[in-house]
Amino acid sequence: TRSSYPSLAVSSSFAGISGEIVCDYNDFDIFSAKDAKKLRKIDEEILKTKVSQSFELILTGEKGRRIFHCSVAPVNDNESNLIGLISIFKDLTESILAKESCEESKTRYKQII
Repeated sequence: TRSSYPSLAVSSSFAGISGEIVCDYNDFDIFSAKDAKKLRKIDEEILKTKVSQSFELILTGEKGRRIFHCSVAPVNDNESNLIGLISIFKDLTESILAKESCEESKTRYKQII
């Protein structure tokens, strides 16, 4: 689990680090200390409650401030013992910026007409 601070495997485009898949990193290697602590707090909550969570979060890393949709779920072994977490982060930044730009263009167009 990230709360126990072992390694993460992430795509290089997500982490802003060279290589196709990046292993043996933790949240502090990828995000600001403030954001890494925030992620650990979320992890600890999920480990405690054993309830999955999905949410949007703004995080700062090598690529600057990015907006992510995050899904975090507990992982159990075959005997239903909690053994860790799985986290999936989807970077929404570009699609949100494109949508905002489109809305701004529509507004300007309506003002012209």
